[in-house]
Amino acid sequence: MSKESEPQPAPAIERKRPTPTKDDHTFLHKKVLNADGQEIISDPFNVSAFREFMLHLRIVETGDPDDSTVETIVQFLNTRSGEWHDYENGPFGLLLYEEDAIGSGARGLAVNVSGRCVGKVMRVKIVAAEGTTLDADNYFTVTVDAEFMD
Repeated sequence: MSKESEPQPAPAIERKRPTPTKDDHTFLHKKVLNADGQEIISDPFNVSAFREFMLHLRIVETGDPDDSTVETIVQFLNTRSGEWHDYENGPFGLLLYEEDAIGSGARGLAVNVSGRCVGKVMRVKIVAAEGTTLDADNYFTVTVDAEFMD
């Protein structure tokens, strides 16, 4: 049998992974949620040059914020109306953590969630649920960073 008639292996498929850029961004750094219904909103960040993002979320519990939750909301600006809209694709529909899942200690909860840049300007909002037991001794500290890929 000649080499020409032997089956040849399929060529390897080269998969290109998005590479992080130098435009990684910190939306919120060690912000404290210590009151029921409290909201903290980051400054807007221009994401028009990017297609995807990886959100790095860290929540640390201090004390015993019993029956408390922290919600993280990614928002994109409607540049025509000037209104902010919640991003609800995939896990962003309800990115909510209860105190039992967060835990205490230096590490707390650390998760990464990826999404698409569906607008030109993005920000992050964190919210403590109403009716919780947050106060000066029982609170959450939240940091939200992101990597952007083009």
